[in-house]
Amino acid sequence: MPRNQPSPVALYIDTIKRRYRGRSVPLIGTDIDVSIIGGVAVVTTERLFRNGERETIEATMTFPVPVHAALTSLSAEIDGRRVKGIAQPRVKARQTYETALDAGKTAVLHEELLRGIHMVSVGHVPFGKTIAVRMVWVMPLTAGDDDTAVLYIPTTVGDVYREPPLPDSDALVHGGSRQMATIRVQADGGVARLRGTRAGGEKVAIDLNAPIEIDVAGWEARSISGRAADGRAVSIEFARLDRMDNPLALDLLFDTSLSMSGIATVGPKDSKYSRAKRALAAVAAERLRADDRIRLWTFNATANFEGKFNGPGLGPGLECMRPPNGGTAMGPALNAAIAAANWPTDLLLVTDGKSNEFPGAAGTLDVQQYAAAGRRIHVLLIGEDALEANVGHIAALTGGQLFATSGGADLEIMLRNVVNAARMPASAGIWRAGQDDGVEYMIGGLRLRANWAAPGGTAAGEFPADDHARAIGAFAASLRIPHLPENRATELAVAEGLCGHLTSLVLVDEEGESQEGLPMQRKIALPSPRTHGIVDASLRFARRTSLRHPSPDGADTPSVSPYRALVRAEAAAGAPPVADAGIDWQSDPESLARGELAGQAAETTARVMAFIAFLRKLPDLSGFEESEILRAVIFALAYRASDDRNAARIMRRLSIIVQPRLLDRVREFIR
Repeated sequence: MPRNQPSPVALYIDTIKRRYRGRSVPLIGTDIDVSIIGGVAVVTTERLFRNGERETIEATMTFPVPVHAALTSLSAEIDGRRVKGIAQPRVKARQTYETALDAGKTAVLHEELLRGIHMVSVGHVPFGKTIAVRMVWVMPLTAGDDDTAVLYIPTTVGDVYREPPLPDSDALVHGGSRQMATIRVQADGGVARLRGTRAGGEKVAIDLNAPIEIDVAGWEARSISGRAADGRAVSIEFARLDRMDNPLALDLLFDTSLSMSGIATVGPKDSKYSRAKRALAAVAAERLRADDRIRLWTFNATANFEGKFNGPGLGPGLECMRPPNGGTAMGPALNAAIAAANWPTDLLLVTDGKSNEFPGAAGTLDVQQYAAAGRRIHVLLIGEDALEANVGHIAALTGGQLFATSGGADLEIMLRNVVNAARMPASAGIWRAGQDDGVEYMIGGLRLRANWAAPGGTAAGEFPADDHARAIGAFAASLRIPHLPENRATELAVAEGLCGHLTSLVLVDEEGESQEGLPMQRKIALPSPRTHGIVDASLRFARRTSLRHPSPDGADTPSVSPYRALVRAEAAAGAPPVADAGIDWQSDPESLARGELAGQAAETTARVMAFIAFLRKLPDLSGFEESEILRAVIFALAYRASDDRNAARIMRRLSIIVQPRLLDRVREFIR
């Protein structure tokens, strides 16, 4: 990539900004309530969406969610009415939402796009109206030192080398306007404090350009109770992991990709790379022993074996690592470490999670493959702009531990927890479940046991307020779902009202007025992380000289685009250019559904019209009007891009009026 050429990320963000320039941002307020009950946090988030435009809109927002969180409730207040969402299988929930939009009804859909990435869609927000969307999710705390616990909630992510396999309508993007929120934190035991502010209990304003980090001092592990959907009492017991003395056998995989040169957290200008390296050296000197065996690997676009060390010897070994450079491919490093095993070992990934690889995309990171390898994979996720998707899923499926930190003072605490978890027998990280009575799991440095009473039975522990009781009961059910056959897991998720990989939450306002036309999608970009663009001074040279990233197969290619690039016109001998040319399906879908190109870029319009002129010269199409051919072309292009929700809606509308014979002929030339 030429030195002065903007990065693909910057180009994409500029496209988003230009697309929405002059339009109001539909998200006008966010309120967060965090109730810490025993070993879990019940997080209630209410977002206000307002339509300040003259046409009906669909507000959509894609955002990170902790991998171990369970979304347990969705509701909306519309014109003074409280409408509650229900869980449905993913495909059915999407159909329910799209059918409501086709009928002009206001609807809300919350879905998990990938593990750790969620999306909320609020369709047909009428002009001048405000809709309050409330969602509740539950996640376990993470053990801190002594009598403390911590909670880490990501709110944004930074640049990634390659986009997740998502259409543009669903893409995870940042670079949006500043987003503020009010938050209140309460705890039923100990003292909860929003990091960097006074103790909780009162609402405070926060900026959503950094993760929410909460410390709970004086925290004690204890039992809590909830209620299952079938009325049974559910108890969840929490305990800190026992301190183990077993010798450690560990493959340490250290991310040395270019993104690790970014600042970990605001404060000392310290990169994620240097902060993690220093913390690892300190923990090695403090907690590792001579009989501990460590194999050190580094990875960026390729994997590199750095050597074998006894415990305290790891510190000097870390000093030999090269500074951050290149792209990120975790797969080769994981594959190499697993293939090289000659003793039963755990693996520890130290990374910011921003990889070239996403399930379903080229360069796939196959999380199921690593789950089947029989190795526990722990993850230390570092940085305010980190991404839990993928790596958090790997930890969850392999029985490993996931610890996320901005890279502040608690980094060493998280590493000590990882060391302790890795010393435990391998069976300690594996699920043990009865038929219907209970499960056991290690998570965040805690041991968790959930038990279901017989119908009408009681459970030990303090019983919280009723709405929290159901949330806790649903969270307990979410722990069982990954280990059930798919049909049983889906039934349980629907009954408990959960959103996950099998089910989504959807609601439809049947009483409200119907809206005319297709809603214009208004994508709400997350704010950029406050650390975005800040580089550790000692690593500036590495960033300046790494303008080209080697691809995972070793070829020297420019950085892989982080988002889907606009499809370019291509020429072939005797054939017209492909007419795709970057159709904007989001801004004015109603015009496209009428067979018009209003609002499209001039270049796009010119390419499409040139294509239509070519088609009209064909003898069998000479009798069709230009408008008829245009509708057929839009339909064909929408069909080609039907993974984009807006394109699919346009296609459904046009299917009523486009002649099949004309469409078949047009599609011969759409490549």
